[in-house]
Amino acid sequence: MSYRGEIPSVKSHDDYLKLPKIFGAVDSYDLVAHATTHAKFESHTPSLEGKSREASIVGSALVEAAIVHHDPNHNDDDYRLGLLYDGQEALLRVEDYESDLLDHGWKNPDDQVDWRRAVLQTTFKNAYADIVIGDITLVTKSEILESIDRQLKDTEQYRRDLDQHPNTRNKKVVNRYKRDADGLVAELLLFQESWQHYKEIGDNIAIPASRRGGHGNHRPNETHDVVYLGQQPDNTFRLAGVEEIKKRRSFRKMAKHLIRYDNPIAVVGKNGSIEHIS
Repeated sequence: MSYRGEIPSVKSHDDYLKLPKIFGAVDSYDLVAHATTHAKFESHTPSLEGKSREASIVGSALVEAAIVHHDPNHNDDDYRLGLLYDGQEALLRVEDYESDLLDHGWKNPDDQVDWRRAVLQTTFKNAYADIVIGDITLVTKSEILESIDRQLKDTEQYRRDLDQHPNTRNKKVVNRYKRDADGLVAELLLFQESWQHYKEIGDNIAIPASRRGGHGNHRPNETHDVVYLGQQPDNTFRLAGVEEIKKRRSFRKMAKHLIRYDNPIAVVGKNGSIEHIS
């Protein structure tokens, strides 16, 4: 992992989560510094849960660093693609860690959403490379839509399977898994909608939020699930907006509390309908 510049002091998991959540608000080199530190945390953490958490930060920070790195003349494409490669390797490790936790019984076999989210994170590999190069290809669009469609069907089946548990199961635990699955389905539906609408240069593209972007422990008003990027005349991509995703029933239940969000909200209905609320 290459790095340019002075490495800031990073002492804990929360140092990364406390950063501003919006793409572009944190310098690319600072993001690489956080990734470098958390890669060391990953290598020294004994538990798979800990390794998964640290690798998720590494991957998320490196992908974001590659995207926000200012390079209007594309002189640093190789450097940025190198960051993406290291970031994707980290995200694939997250997928492996989460799979091992399930396979070896260290996680309830029904607790699959973290693993499924890890799979989602790796779906956008070619989109990130296209962003760096400055051209979203129709091949990339097709690959993403095929993967999202497959994940959506698998996740919806997983959600239905959770309803088949006998009454002896812990209902509170199963209900939590159901809520997590519902949230993931909503995200997949939004990504599907966004990429179906991408037709040509100038249309926005949607990618998953960074790890800290979707984490509500710090700066909760900045929390979001989706990042929209728009292509500029110089073939670079800039932030076009972010969005929080809510299922319609949860949106209705917590409507009076949604004022805490600075960002627009996408409300996903039970039938898959999507309403964008500014």
